[in-house]
Amino acid sequence: MRGERLPLTLTLSARGEGIRFGFLSPPGERIEVRGLTEKPTDLSMTTAPVTNISSPWLNRFAWLLAGLTFVLIVAGASVTSNRAGLAVPDWPTSYGYPLLQFPMAKMVGGIFYEHGHRLIASLVGLLTLVMAVWLLRVEPRRGVRYLGLAALAAVILQGSWVG
Repeated sequence: MRGERLPLTLTLSARGEGIRFGFLSPPGERIEVRGLTEKPTDLSMTTAPVTNISSPWLNRFAWLLAGLTFVLIVAGASVTSNRAGLAVPDWPTSYGYPLLQFPMAKMVGGIFYEHGHRLIASLVGLLTLVMAVWLLRVEPRRGVRYLGLAALAAVILQGSWVG
């Protein structure tokens, strides 16, 4: 047995079937590990896709929300760079209009940037609420559920206290 190349086959499973860790052999990919033998032992390894994601749609939704949050940051930067921070002086209304009923004809100059930022922020806040509820309903990992609630709390705090 000394000097032979030994394949290692173990598999990791999180489905209550015990712990098995797997090294599989894809074509052309090899890992050589030196052990007690004089010749290297040949192990070929692949990684299996993560299968513990509760929902691929939840994952896509989280990426969408992250992208919209980036758009919100860019919109906030445009408010600052155009010095439009106080173009709409009242909160939570815009010159007395509810957020979604502000007339498009009045969205000129700095009001366009400030009110547009408020609209995007409202969308991000609503989608954060949807994601937090979704996480509470389908996510098996407690830490991820707590992160969803923390994100929701941060968005509520930002939207209500800071404005």
